[in-house]
Amino acid sequence: MPDSHSHPDPRVIPKVFISHSHNDRNYALKLNAVLRDRGADTFFDQDDIRIGDKLTDRIIRGIESCDVFLLLWSLTASRSGYVASEWQAALGRRMKVIPYKLDDTPLPAKLKDIVHLDRQDRTRANAGLLRTVFWPGRLPLRPHEIFPGLWRVGMEANGIASASYELELRPNGQVTGSGRFDDAGLLAEIMAHEGLGNLHNRNVKIIGQWSHDYTTDSLTIELNSNVSSPTNRNVVTVQMSGYESGAIQGQDGAGQFWSFERLEDEHEKVKKSLQSFLDDMRDKSARNDPQFAVMPLVFQAMCLGKAEALGLTEAQVKALAVVRDDKIDVNPLIEFLQEKGLVA
Repeated sequence: MPDSHSHPDPRVIPKVFISHSHNDRNYALKLNAVLRDRGADTFFDQDDIRIGDKLTDRIIRGIESCDVFLLLWSLTASRSGYVASEWQAALGRRMKVIPYKLDDTPLPAKLKDIVHLDRQDRTRANAGLLRTVFWPGRLPLRPHEIFPGLWRVGMEANGIASASYELELRPNGQVTGSGRFDDAGLLAEIMAHEGLGNLHNRNVKIIGQWSHDYTTDSLTIELNSNVSSPTNRNVVTVQMSGYESGAIQGQDGAGQFWSFERLEDEHEKVKKSLQSFLDDMRDKSARNDPQFAVMPLVFQAMCLGKAEALGLTEAQVKALAVVRDDKIDVNPLIEFLQEKGLVA
């Protein structure tokens, strides 16, 4: 077990223990997915504790099996005896502890000297967390989940020119799409006055590559366009200044401002809404919340209403939601959706 002062072998996959209060489970689920999607191994109670396990012993074994301890800290976590025993056990074993503040609740005295993260880190796509878990020389294994997909991209060049693109950033690092370049500001006024208002305005097809550097929070896009012959090649590295709710902003080395707005097709929107509802349903089931009683029926109705967008038929949905003793069992439907990659 490496202690907090050791230098981990960059060839070893990090394993992270995620400590959280029950009320913070939804956020813990998101961070668990972020870490696992990058190739980290995690200990997360929902996945790693089974019926019949002795809870205290299983938790201690989980901590001992990890080399990083991620503490999600909040008001409810500060009142949890389980959370307190977990972080104290981690400190006692000299683990690398990462406090991640979810609200303004002060950290315990023993953790105040440890540099912490907070929820603002999500505006940089949890880059701080990833840099901490994936030490220098051991970068995440997979491209960042926020980048693959469809984007509307805008560029403003010092008020004299602008460009707009619709780009698909693919998981394999390829870029395809189209763009438009226009004069802007004073230059546009001068060109229009001279009767040349459309001279520099043009539409282009785009192909290229993209990559993201976790250590500098920068996005690099190579844009190959057919503006002229031969093909014009422009490599842009955007230093990101923020990421929130599917939007990215930043500035490149030439001082040009870039904005990225995610475009989602109906299929992706439906997948997200189903996943959100399913996460909530699982949480209410674990807490024996009375609201859970009607949720399977609502889940089936959601799937029926969006069957076409999911690439399913209503008959498939109905056949996979089994009625037993006046109760509906949607587990076969959920397993089918998981096999199709529609929910996790």
